[in-house]
Amino acid sequence: PVTFSAIWSDPLAAVSVRHNRGGTLRGLTLQWEAVSEHKRVLAKGSEACPDSELMELTCTITCKGHGLWLRLWTELAEATTWAPKGHVLAQENIMLRVPASPPSALGTQAALVACSGMCAPLSKARGGPLPAQHRQGDEVVVEGSSYKATLKEGVLVGLSCLDSSTQLLSKAHGWPLDHAFWRAGTDNDRGGADVFFPQFAFCMPRSMLSFSRQWKAAGLADATTRMVEHEWAGKELCVFYEHGVKGKPPLFRINTTTVFGSSDIRLKIKVIPCRRSAISKLPCLPRIGLRIVLAPEFSNVVWLGRGPHECYPDRKASAQFTVHSSTVEKMHFPYMVPGECGGVTDVQWVALQDNQGRGLLVEYSSEDPPAPEECFESGDSSCRPAKMTGAQVSAARWTPAMADAAAHDFEILPDGQRPEDQPVVLHVDTAHCGIGGVGGATEAVWRFHQQHLVHPGTEEWNYSIV
Repeated sequence: PVTFSAIWSDPLAAVSVRHNRGGTLRGLTLQWEAVSEHKRVLAKGSEACPDSELMELTCTITCKGHGLWLRLWTELAEATTWAPKGHVLAQENIMLRVPASPPSALGTQAALVACSGMCAPLSKARGGPLPAQHRQGDEVVVEGSSYKATLKEGVLVGLSCLDSSTQLLSKAHGWPLDHAFWRAGTDNDRGGADVFFPQFAFCMPRSMLSFSRQWKAAGLADATTRMVEHEWAGKELCVFYEHGVKGKPPLFRINTTTVFGSSDIRLKIKVIPCRRSAISKLPCLPRIGLRIVLAPEFSNVVWLGRGPHECYPDRKASAQFTVHSSTVEKMHFPYMVPGECGGVTDVQWVALQDNQGRGLLVEYSSEDPPAPEECFESGDSSCRPAKMTGAQVSAARWTPAMADAAAHDFEILPDGQRPEDQPVVLHVDTAHCGIGGVGGATEAVWRFHQQHLVHPGTEEWNYSIV
């Protein structure tokens, strides 16, 4: 119920604390810390909250040449019957100043897997000449100062680090880079009258059908991406794709512009839903994003976003916004029936590394208008779920189709296959449907708030991946 905001004007930070449900902040204490990107505490303080809905204060912070974060939390000033004194009720980390060397690009670092402070563990090599480009048979090879990219008919099929020739990508599931619009159903996605009476699903109104059934009926589970045409313009590659079921009208049209820099690769992506297609009548879309398949050894995950536990656009109040680290295996949650799981939200960048520190850094940004603010009512669906401020990211040892086909967690992989030998499937989504569960005793528990859905009538989605 308590939210925080801050405005930075060196050396002052104007902080606002608000009780969102019209209650009072009485009985709470506000604690704050100003932290540099290397986790050094620069200033801190505490203040008793007033008997009102809103509290405002100004913090003086001296910070030179560093990224700056403000950590805010409210705690109980006195013990109560339900919690001891000091119990934390709400917390938030707010970036006031971007680090001097922001994370960007593909790179290598033969060092610790865990990153230092708020910085990414991988960063691009400084300077370097423009990338060289040449043909090898029917493939185009682009070599930068830190990478070697191989493309076939406009599609990226190989990416390696120059210093070690380590192959980063895997072709085990088709194209290493592909566009993704479907997710394995959660229990709430599968909630609907058709679950109890599948034989009558054909005559039920859409409002009674589960999201999962409607997504599959529209062809999202079976759709694939087809490259229509591509064109080189210097070091830029423009590609036009269609995504849909073979033999049927496309569901999405996708334009990508890839710029090969000296030390990074930048993708600018525009996704346009096809009007009057099978998706136009859906209540929402599962996801809009990019799938990257990496070699099995890149299983150490570090990200700047919400975490460290599983969180989604409508399940993130308890997840701190900071730098987190985990592994692909630890991010998976073994639900009784496999489905979408283990994702983290509001991600600005994510790095995947092997045990020697080599790996891939992916930075996300959206060119779309900011997502609407959350409200306590159901609200309206939009191009992105309410208050989604970054990407939804997940990393697994299998594809959504493999999870959806299994009845139990242990059945996702065939007998004899070890998870650690499987490639890493990374999803980076600019929009991702919430996971629902807002119904109560008087209605179906799987209900979704409209504000956390992805509207299929959106004109277009625009985002960039570095």
